[in-house]
Amino acid sequence: VVEVLSKDVGQLHRYAQDAALAGGSTATAEPDGEPRSAGTQPSPLAGSGFLDEELIKFKAEGRERHQASVRELARHWAFLEELQFMQAENTARQRLCGEEVASLSASAVAVRDEVASLHLSVQRLERQLSTLRSEAQ
Repeated sequence: VVEVLSKDVGQLHRYAQDAALAGGSTATAEPDGEPRSAGTQPSPLAGSGFLDEELIKFKAEGRERHQASVRELARHWAFLEELQFMQAENTARQRLCGEEVASLSASAVAVRDEVASLHLSVQRLERQLSTLRSEAQ
């Protein structure tokens, strides 16, 4: 998108330069491009270059607005790229956290199984101790 807009800006510059060069060279046309009739005198505004100056001014203002729009688009594009980068980082971080939670969950299950096994062992040893005490009395 930025490349296309850059090409458009370049074409606009070339068009403005070509128009500025061609604007003063036609003696048989009015500044607005209409052909001048043989019996008609040029208007006082056309002779002073007022319309040419206004056209150049209008083109320059349009070019400035277009360049400002291109800069704004480039700024938004950079912001979008930064957001995409941050999203990719957060997705990777979330995946790692998910893997860590799964690992911790497996560890918790293993600890619970080991505690249950130890509890059974303690119960068996308590029964054996109880049996030995009753035999000793």
